[in-house]
Amino acid sequence: MTQSCFNKCVDNKYKESELNMGENSCIDRCVSKYWQVTNLIGQLLGSGRPPM
Repeated sequence: MTQSCFNKCVDNKYKESELNMGENSCIDRCVSKYWQVTNLIGQLLGSGRPPM
């Protein structure tokens, strides 16, 4: 997750030593989506139902 979100959200040409607001927002959304999917998969596996 860390590498995937970093590659998606941070430009390879580092211009500043800290993340800008756009990069921070992108990383927040990426991590949120990752946890939503992880929770959904956990619920499906825990319920014993086949995936949709």
